[in-house]
Amino acid sequence: MTLQFCIGHNGNIDATVLQHSIRRRSSIDVDVHILPEHEVVLSRAHAKNQPAAFTRFLSSYDWKYKGFTIFMDPDMLCLCDAKEIAELFDPQYVVQVVKHPHGSWSSFMIFNNEKCKDVYTLETVNTLSGSTLHEFTNLRDNDIGSLPREYNYVVGENDQAEQAKIVHFTN
Repeated sequence: MTLQFCIGHNGNIDATVLQHSIRRRSSIDVDVHILPEHEVVLSRAHAKNQPAAFTRFLSSYDWKYKGFTIFMDPDMLCLCDAKEIAELFDPQYVVQVVKHPHGSWSSFMIFNNEKCKDVYTLETVNTLSGSTLHEFTNLRDNDIGSLPREYNYVVGENDQAEQAKIVHFTN
């Protein structure tokens, strides 16, 4: 089985560096797809200014709702084997995220693609508000799994850098 990754697009070299860091450390086959800004046309006017904020929720759509997909913001760096990330997948959840003290972050998500078939469609992503999508209020609490914090170590906010598996340079 090939592990599926989607990386947001920000127009910088970040996504290419992240893609390289995933492939370089992986002991299993990976297919890393950088989501181009133009790939999915979103009908909402404000999505045209920040398409990656919305297209990330179409990662399952991008993989035809098969298997599971890891989405990562492009300003991240992978310091672990992709096999380790694959072992985090729990099929009971629609999505798994790192739940930080101030809330969940949509910058690193594991999607159960089959369960996303009715949740994250072109229509719903085009219709739901950005806050609904990013705060996961369109899901029930028991549809959202929790991942260890070291898989979204936010530089400058977390204090245990030596345990980081995925480093996020968001600030």
